[in-house]
This record gives sequence, C-alpha cells and structure tokens, in this order.
Amino acid sequence: MLTFSHPPLVWIIGTLVGAAVAWWAYARPGGNLSRPRRILLAVLRGLALGLVAFLLAGPLVKRFAPQETPATVAILADDSRSVGVLDSLAGRTFARQIDAFAANLGGPARFDRARFDRTFSPVTTLADLRFRGVRTDLALALARAADRNAGRNLQAVVVFTDGRATTGRDPLAVAQTLGVPVFPVMLGDTTRAARAQRRDVAVEALLANRSVAGGSTQPVEVRVTAEGFAGQSATVSLSVNGAAVASKSVVLPPDGGLASVALDYTPPSSGAVALVASVSRLAGEATYVNNTLGRTVDVKSERLKVLLLAGAPDPDVAVVRDALEADAGFEVTVRVQKAPGQFYDGGGVSPATFDVAMLVGFPGPASDPALVAQIADAPRLGVVFVPTTRTDAARLAPLTSVLAASPGVLGAPQPLALAPAGSSHPALEGVPHLDALGALPPLPVASATVSDGGRVLWRTASGAPALVVERRGPRGTAVLLAGGLWAWRSLPPSQEAYKTLVPTLLPRLVRFAAPTDAGTGLIASASAEAYGPDEAAAFSATATDEAGRPLNGASVDVELNGPGGARHLAMQPMGEGRFGLTVPDLPPGLYRWRATAGGVAGAASGAFRVDGANESGGSVVSEELRRIGPDAGMLRTLAEATGGDVYTLATLDSLKRRLETSPQFRPALVTRDEAVPLGDRWPFFVLVVALLAAEWTLRRRWGLV
Repeated sequence: MLTFSHPPLVWIIGTLVGAAVAWWAYARPGGNLSRPRRILLAVLRGLALGLVAFLLAGPLVKRFAPQETPATVAILADDSRSVGVLDSLAGRTFARQIDAFAANLGGPARFDRARFDRTFSPVTTLADLRFRGVRTDLALALARAADRNAGRNLQAVVVFTDGRATTGRDPLAVAQTLGVPVFPVMLGDTTRAARAQRRDVAVEALLANRSVAGGSTQPVEVRVTAEGFAGQSATVSLSVNGAAVASKSVVLPPDGGLASVALDYTPPSSGAVALVASVSRLAGEATYVNNTLGRTVDVKSERLKVLLLAGAPDPDVAVVRDALEADAGFEVTVRVQKAPGQFYDGGGVSPATFDVAMLVGFPGPASDPALVAQIADAPRLGVVFVPTTRTDAARLAPLTSVLAASPGVLGAPQPLALAPAGSSHPALEGVPHLDALGALPPLPVASATVSDGGRVLWRTASGAPALVVERRGPRGTAVLLAGGLWAWRSLPPSQEAYKTLVPTLLPRLVRFAAPTDAGTGLIASASAEAYGPDEAAAFSATATDEAGRPLNGASVDVELNGPGGARHLAMQPMGEGRFGLTVPDLPPGLYRWRATAGGVAGAASGAFRVDGANESGGSVVSEELRRIGPDAGMLRTLAEATGGDVYTLATLDSLKRRLETSPQFRPALVTRDEAVPLGDRWPFFVLVVALLAAEWTLRRRWGLV
C-alpha cells in the first residue's frame, strides 16, 4: 500500500507545475522542430519534474512482514535474608543450584534473569546470590519482570523463593494481572525432618498503638511462636527507648501455635518511643535475629474529639470503636441508642461540641430526629457514615444535604475494588492492602446517590459506589456504603495481614472529615515505621482545598528530629497536589517528624526508626525473619491462580524439561507493519537523471543546444 510522509497534495501540485512548465517550454513552434519532436521533449521533461515532485512528497510502501518472536521466560531469584537462613541450614547450596538451572536451560525460549529483595535487579548470572536483603517484595519482582519483557512474548515466570513477602503489594493480586503462568520453586522444604532442623523461637507480633497519649499507661500484647520447643519456658521482656520496663515468663506453644503475653508501659509526655519486645534465647535455635521485634510509637498531646453514634447495637460498632480508641490522637465519646432518648453508654450529647461524628447505623429506628438535625446544622462537624442493617433510611433524610452520598438500605454482598480516584486521594493516604480489596470477603453494599462534589474511592465489581468522600468548606464527609466490617476483622490465617486495613482506614477517614481552619487540609505519612541500614526514609503528602481538590501551588516542609539534631526539608511537588521526599543515609536511631504546608491548615506528624548495620534485633530484619521456613500454602495459591505449578529444588529437572519442550514456549509468529521509504532508493534517481539526459541529448541532436 502506497502512502506519503507529506500530504499527497505536494506531489499533485508539483506534478501539475512540472507538466505546465514542460508544455510551456515546447508548445510554441520554433526553428525546424516538428510537432512530434516538441511533444516528445515536453513529455521527457514533464516526467522528470513529476518524478522529482513525487520523491519530495516522501512516498512510503507499507507491507506486512511476518516476524518470528521467541518465547520469553522470566527467571527470578529471591535474594533475601529469610532465604539465607534456609540456605545455611541446607549447606549453602541454593545459589549453585539456582545458577546451574538457569545457565543450562536450552530449547527455543529466551530466558531473562533477575534477582530481587526489596529491589529488582536484572542480571546475566545468578551465581552471585548472597541472600542478604532485609525486605522481600515479591509483587514488585513480578510486576517489574512483566514490564521489562513487554513486547517480548513473555510466556511464563519462574520464581525461586520461600514465599515470605514482607513488604509491597499483594503478590497474588499482581500475579493475576500478568496473564501468564507463574511457576514457584519453593526454597526449603516442609518435611518433618526439615522442620526439626529449623527449631526456632520468635516474637511473632508486638501489638501496640502506634499513636498514644503521653503519661497514660498503655497495654502491649506480645505474641510468641515456636518450632521444636513445645512446653519449654522462656521469658518475654519489653523495653522502652532501651530501658527494660516489664517481663513475664511464658510456656512455649506446640509447633505452629501462639503464646500471648500482656505487658504495659507508661510513655513520656511527648515525642517518639522505641518499643522492643524480646523472648529469651534457647540453645539450638536456627537464628536469634527474630527473638526481638520493635515498634515505633508517636506520643501526641493534641487530640480530635470524636463522637461515635450508633443507631443500635451491632458487631460493626465494636469494630469501629476498637479502631478509633486505639488511636491516641482521638478523644472518643460513644453513644449506642437503646430507646428513644436513651443510650447504653451515657446521657445525651451536643454534636456541635465535637470535631467529627462517626455514625454507625445511625440514625436507627429509635433515634431522635432532633439529634439528626443537630448533626446536619453543625457547620464545622465532620461526618463519617458506616451503614448497618438497623439504619433507618427515612430518618437519615436530613443528612442528605451534608453527606457525600445518600445511602439506601444494605443489599447483597458484593466484592469491592479500588476506583481510579482512590489510588491518589488523600483520604486513603497510608491505608494498606487497597490493591487486594477483591481478595477479601464480599460485603453487603447499600445503593446510593452520589452528591455533585462526591469522589468515589471504592466501587463494587458492577461499578456501583462503595466509598464516597467530599469536602465542603471547613468540614469533610465520608460515606462507606459497605457494611459488615466485622467480616474483615475475622479473616482466616491465610489473610491475616489484611486485618490491618479496617483499623487503618477508619481513623484516616475521621482525619479527612475533621474541620480545618482555612477550609484546606494536609495529609502526610512516612512510608514505614522502621528502615534498614541501607534504606532511605520516604515521605508522601497531599494538600487539598475545601472541596478536596488538589492544591498544586502549595509548598510542604518536613521538620525531622533525631540523631544529629533537627533538619528542615522541602518536599518536592509531584503534580495533582501530591508531594514526595526521600531522605537517604540517616544515622541509626529514633526520629520524629512533623509536616506543614504554607497556606494550608493542619499538620501531620509521626515517628520512625532506622536500624543499625550490626543491629541483629532491628525491626526490619526481625520482620523479614519472623517465620523460618517456606510458605507452601501461599506458593500453591500463587501457582493455581495463574495456571502454573509448584516445584522444588529436587524437581528442577522436571521443570527444565517442561520449559525446553512444551509447545507453550515455542516462538510466536507476529505480523508487523513495515513502512519502506522510496525516496532514498537509487533506481528513482537513476530514472530522473536518465529522463533529463535523454531530453538534453535530443535537444543537442535537433539543434536546440
């Protein structure tokens, strides 16, 4: 097919002009030149000029060229410390076996190699694995492998790992977007003999409020797990900023079980606190690194006054109450409707004296319409709404002018998903596992009419709104249309990590709804509460106006206090009212930060810790080594969800034969459009020269030169 890089009109006009010039040059009779000879000369010159015009128009011939693209298989190797412990128990053979497998693969496929921990590094050989990474981001590795091989006929991903992902997104959610099978090769085995070799005692979890009020006694729960030490005694201790404050003896549980120890401490009046829980070392453990676990606590003095109003008793009331009361930045007052004018938790309240009203199934059948009107008429009262089966939609009508959406009654359970606006909205800043909403149990969702200024952050699988927020003037509103939140707090062990979503989401929505002095707001957070010795601290922030729209002209500053004194840093604008900051090479220690923005009301603060290079009990390293041994269930789920299979180092020969011989990994025939330019082809220039030379030769012979 013939096309032109310049408009064809160039060629047409050039051809017509050339023909006109040629005709004008030879149309007049002259000398003894006959008419046929004049016509011949005019044709020769016209053809030459027309061909020049044709070439100047940039002619292209498009043709469809079949091209064979070899299949690509991405081979990823986990280079983290959790694999390193298993490697040491196996005689340090993992790197040699992985490299031998990758180096000896044959067949028609192309093999792309990379190593990963919290980062992703393409390599030409896997012989240099050292298993020293302090975090494992399996989701990042899968996503980067797909991006790197886009357009290369990627047909499969082979990943050598123990399945212990300690940071990043949900690997299963990312794997399901690849469109190719994932073949996990499980490092370490699950036999009885192997488990006996991995005898270990570890602090599984340190449960403590991340934000507390200074001077008040705070409870702490330490969970200890053990393999191979059932029935033996150990001591669990708690230290605050390096000073021991409490300890208790515990009888270690059977293999795979948990022992829980309750302790408490009293934080200082303000500042940052480093909590470290430890369990005594026992002879024969595979590692002592996970015998300690730390948390960073921010001690606050300022508190938001939150009114929790429930229309009737409901399981979700306890879920919401626990989430709010766990945040020391809130002063929570609870009122659960018992009968008209009566509450289980006390007497009447005046909503206008609070900063935010958290309405859980409120108003209910017994709620006072006058109290509903007071909420609607309080101009500086932020409102967060969570539906229950006892919500009275008729009594809710006065609040429709205030809420971001007008909800109806709860309907059938539906899976939820993050809406496009939710990926960057400040109301969800710092909320974990948002990309895994679809993997959580479906929740009953109420139908709703979204207000003109409402922003839909969550949606159902059918596209209906599930979480809507809006800011009007000094106050914000958030309407969660999904009920039955208790189901997300009672998840099976395989989804244990997702239990943090609701306790993080609800306080975040309260802070979004809180009134601001200038009708604008700032939300900021650090990317982690602990960083390894080679990691940079990272901050993100969002500045919005009274309608929740991004403020691109704002400037955001961070004051960072820690070892070496105070540092004042400016965050970099990233567009859409978002700001970012990376601070590398921080000395080990405890840090407290506070973010402010010029012309924007409010501030954000928090604390984090930087572990030292030789700090075996650091928070980051301890989390990486919390469980020693492969997560066989996770790897099996990953393979089944993508159409792959799980292999081990002992079955690598079977995987090798599959990759080398399966028709799935044969080259693909791809038809590509190919544009061939004609303007630089020599025959056309030869033809132009030949036409002009023929004209000149005839003119000379016929006496015109």
